[in-house]
Amino acid sequence: METFTTRDRQRDLLAQRRGIPRLAPSSGSSRATATAGKVNVEQVLSEVRDLPALPTIVVKIMRMTGKNDSATPRSLAEVISHDPSFTARLMKMANSSYYGLPRSVSTISDAVMMLGNMTIRNMALVAATQDTMKHCVPGYELKPGEMWRHSVGCAFAVNLLAEQAHYQETEEAFVAGLLHDVGKLILGPYVAERLPAIQVHMEAEGCSFVEAEKAILGCDHAELGGHMALAWNLPALLAQAIRWHHSPAQNGYIAPMTALVYLGNIICVAAGASSQENELHKSIHPGCLHVLNLTEAHIVSTIEKLGEYVASLPNTFNE
Repeated sequence: METFTTRDRQRDLLAQRRGIPRLAPSSGSSRATATAGKVNVEQVLSEVRDLPALPTIVVKIMRMTGKNDSATPRSLAEVISHDPSFTARLMKMANSSYYGLPRSVSTISDAVMMLGNMTIRNMALVAATQDTMKHCVPGYELKPGEMWRHSVGCAFAVNLLAEQAHYQETEEAFVAGLLHDVGKLILGPYVAERLPAIQVHMEAEGCSFVEAEKAILGCDHAELGGHMALAWNLPALLAQAIRWHHSPAQNGYIAPMTALVYLGNIICVAAGASSQENELHKSIHPGCLHVLNLTEAHIVSTIEKLGEYVASLPNTFNE
């Protein structure tokens, strides 16, 4: 299995700037490297800038809803209510048809009581990533908002699958789904520069975009995303799920979390959470269903449920 390298260096570099990223490569030497040949992953990561921390309110919510803490609906609602804009986002999500609440909720306390701490935690992470992922992504032909819609769709598909598979680490799996394509935010400009070569390689070899991306650039967005996850001190299994979400079987083994993100990525495309169609033409790896004890019926059911939520997400974003 491929291993992650330069982990200590990456962690030291970004230790002060961890969180959901707003990423942009500098115009320095690694851009020249990409133009001349393969992308140097270590060099690209070393030049990543503009990594704002998670909003303070999200950090508080994550701490209060962690495994070792048991926040009450009242205490959690009190923290959330201090940010009116954030409160409005959460209330809109809570009242979407996806959650299927028996009645509309008008207060955060009601939402917490009816949805539970973990659901509120995940909703907070989704809301926090909207501003970061709302922009267009060069190279991947993603219009404003598409990156975020696809990431959120994958995260919620992962959550639905995890419940059906009785998978225990649901919080980590949700985050892996939300961040599975984060490497695109950095690699996009390099892909844009080499897009003609990538397309020629795809046609000549009859391979996927991800395979051509790897061949031309020397790394793909999934690999880069896995490195980034480790640089932010995220759990190794979560980083591996991001790294292998296009090729889950490594050395004959499929990790359950990786299987969840792989399936979630395919499902959210089928449910309309992405404009990219390539995953629909691939057969689902049977090993991913086997390791999770799921069937194709579970996949169909998840697509139907996710479609309702995707329909409630905004279609357009201002740059």
